[in-house]
Amino acid sequence: MKRLEVFSGVDTRNKDKNEIAITIAALRTFENDIRTKYNFPLFTLTVKEETRQTRMLHGRYLLTDQVGIVMERGFDLLMDDQAMKDIGLASQT
Repeated sequence: MKRLEVFSGVDTRNKDKNEIAITIAALRTFENDIRTKYNFPLFTLTVKEETRQTRMLHGRYLLTDQVGIVMERGFDLLMDDQAMKDIGLASQT
């Protein structure tokens, strides 16, 4: 059997607790559908609630039985100036 693990985040900055719960519930439904409807019982989805300060800036990995690929971490090109400052990536001018 093959295993697939997906790590994802939900941006909670502009969502209230109800919206966050609905989003996470939809992702859990997706996870369950992959496991049951598509017969992939070893699929897991890990969801992290992200804020400006706690974002998942990390390398991306694709590991298979034939190859492993890593795309090193970086930053979101669409971040605004405040987001860059919040995580310490803004230049000091």
